[in-house]
Amino acid sequence: MKACDGNIAREMKPAILAMVLVLAALQFAVADDFKTNDGKEYKNVTVKRVEPDGIVLSSKSGISKIYFTELPKEVQDRFNYRPEQAAAYSAEQNTSQAQLQNVQGLQAHYTSLQKQEDEILLAIGQAEEAKENKKRMWQRRPEHGKRSVRAL
Repeated sequence: MKACDGNIAREMKPAILAMVLVLAALQFAVADDFKTNDGKEYKNVTVKRVEPDGIVLSSKSGISKIYFTELPKEVQDRFNYRPEQAAAYSAEQNTSQAQLQNVQGLQAHYTSLQKQEDEILLAIGQAEEAKENKKRMWQRRPEHGKRSVRAL
């Protein structure tokens, strides 16, 4: 009888694990209401993501992020808010954002330089073409533009 109980326990482990995962997911899928420390209310929202420094909410009006520092202690505890982790995460996000902005600025400057180069090359091409046209016109003139002695 003991061997049979061991098999049942082994067969139940995946089912129990699946049930725990479903219940954990449901915690975030159920619509919820939140009220910030300053009184702003978020009604009928779904928690889309929990980040170290806050929660990302989805509602009919869009997606919002509320920082844990704006929420009551009970909500902070519910989502395992840790100020040290939040500070490190925020610093990392700020650094990443600054790097992204720097890259975007460099890309915009590079694009601007490419446009300037194209304009300069076009101007050079037009100047060279004008020079060639003048040269051709000069060569077509009788005696290359020299006055005839007879005309004087």
